[in-house]
Amino acid sequence: MRKILLLLFLFVLMPVIFAEDTDGDGLDDGWEARNFKTLTYSGNADPDNDGISNFNEYIQDSDPMAEEKEINWIGIMIVVSVAVVLILSGLIILSRLQPQKKKDSLKDMVSSMRSRGMKQDQIKQELVRSGYNLQEINKYL
Repeated sequence: MRKILLLLFLFVLMPVIFAEDTDGDGLDDGWEARNFKTLTYSGNADPDNDGISNFNEYIQDSDPMAEEKEINWIGIMIVVSVAVVLILSGLIILSRLQPQKKKDSLKDMVSSMRSRGMKQDQIKQELVRSGYNLQEINKYL
């Protein structure tokens, strides 16, 4: 926690505290000159009407003249998390259904081949050609 506070102080508060601010608006004069070409805007002003004050634009090092919208990171993370959970749940359900489907279809195939009078060796050859492995086949023969 101390490291976070130190980093916050060094990278956020120190530039604000030690910035040259001759007009007393809370904005560094160099930043104002780069972004506005003048020192007439205040820290509370919002010339781009994006809902972010010049002071917050200064702290975030964003463009105070571009209509940026604050990103709702929490909302984005919730949506992404829900999407990931749904996708993973779907994959888990599908993976659990697949073996059962395969077992049922293998069992049905063996029954069908037997009813057509095929011998065990013929059934094995046919199932191997269909992509089943011998371990699966032997369970149903």
